[in-house]
Amino acid sequence: MERAALYLRSSKDRKEVSIEVQRQDLRNVAKQRKLTVVEEFSDVVESGKDEDRPGFQRLIQAVRNTHRGWSTILVLDTSRLARRRLIALMFEEHECARYGVRVVYKTLPESMDEGMEVILKSQLQAMDEWHSITSRQKGLAGMAQNVKDGYRAGGRAPYGYRLEHTPTGTIREGAPVLKSKLELSDDAPRAQTYLRARAQGTKRTVAAREAGVTLSDTSLVGIEWNALTYAGHTVWNVHNEIKHGHYVGGTKRRPRKDWVIHRDTHPALITDDEANCILKALEAYSRRRPRQTGGKYLLTGMLRTPAGMPWYGESSRDCYRVAKGGRNVRREALETAVLGKVMGDLKAARFVDAVLSAARAAPKQEAGRGRELRARVSELSERIGRMMNLAAEMALPGPALRKVEELERERVKALEGLESWEATQAQYAARSELTAASVRAALDGLGEQLFDQERDQMKVALGVILQRVELDPESLDCRLHYRIGSPEPDSIVCGITQASPWGRHGCCHDTW
Repeated sequence: MERAALYLRSSKDRKEVSIEVQRQDLRNVAKQRKLTVVEEFSDVVESGKDEDRPGFQRLIQAVRNTHRGWSTILVLDTSRLARRRLIALMFEEHECARYGVRVVYKTLPESMDEGMEVILKSQLQAMDEWHSITSRQKGLAGMAQNVKDGYRAGGRAPYGYRLEHTPTGTIREGAPVLKSKLELSDDAPRAQTYLRARAQGTKRTVAAREAGVTLSDTSLVGIEWNALTYAGHTVWNVHNEIKHGHYVGGTKRRPRKDWVIHRDTHPALITDDEANCILKALEAYSRRRPRQTGGKYLLTGMLRTPAGMPWYGESSRDCYRVAKGGRNVRREALETAVLGKVMGDLKAARFVDAVLSAARAAPKQEAGRGRELRARVSELSERIGRMMNLAAEMALPGPALRKVEELERERVKALEGLESWEATQAQYAARSELTAASVRAALDGLGEQLFDQERDQMKVALGVILQRVELDPESLDCRLHYRIGSPEPDSIVCGITQASPWGRHGCCHDTW
């Protein structure tokens, strides 16, 4: 019997499109069409308009592997695969057609001729994209109306606040629809002290220490960008849209003139003047320190001396320098040499052996952990259901709804742990089937992808392959430390570290 793989995707926790329902439907289709299901790829609560879904990306990598062991992909319908025609076409016409894989949809008749299938599939894909666009427009309109009515548009409560949920009287999918506003939490005095100090120009670390706020620098910056929220206003439309992993326009936040602000919706911790002082300081700092875009310097962040000192990119001379007044190395020559060495190593037999050895040596995690996490998720779901029923019968449901919020946070955390555990288990299963040929094919594909990217994406790809690059400023010898992926949180560094004088790569010392 022909072998097949399943691709499952859910974007909402709805019964008719749940992962389990899709799995059962597709296994029935496989039985009817005499297909043997040997592998499964899934994305839980992932948007079909994006292509960087973890399960979808694993599926693409598997399609490119000529030793995958199957030649058919079963999908419930065209919208499960993608809600963008371009993504669907690139996957089917470029990836699958290139490697001899066919995509079978349950909703398309098996006996349909090729011409009719093309016409019907294109119509369905167009409807999928239209549905995605209109759903987004309706969602944004709903959020805008919520903000206008003084409610939150979504997201967690900022530090110093908690969410106060209010039932709307509507029941959706068996659960009451809730809207939320902000009320002060026990952390409110600390948040207030911190923000007032920052408005007066106190340094961030000093303000946090004096206020007793023990958060990371990144979280503190996030608090400051929420200054208008701390002034008592609901703010929306702050962040730019993300497409292909990047913010549209190159910046995370829109200009303040484009923010949607509804005033005086919840208790304030600071004044409008204090909020404006904080935001002006942030905006001035952003103008002084523009972010580097385009990935011009591929090796920054991983290029170091043997003693651990970093090399920096110096745009005025288009070079890397080790320190102020230190040795300079031309950017293009260095990057060309490193990329050439990486490509050569990816094709080396001993590198393949090292990857295979490291993957097989990774210790396996406890199987009982998965059972514990599933039991915890089930228990929390039952408790949330009971508490929601209790809230519906109470005249003042606030305390019960706050308990629901607390339980839901615990459930989300347990679900994240379960998803991580399941992903790791899948990696263990794949690891046991690894062969030298499959590793070689994967590394070949990785090498091809590395040079088929824009420079900013190439920099990210290099960071996946390399842990660090050591360049001696005196001898200009270079040593590459490779990163070999494993299911464990800490990556395994390849034992093959190659010391290479740059002259062997066609770059003479005196040309730098």
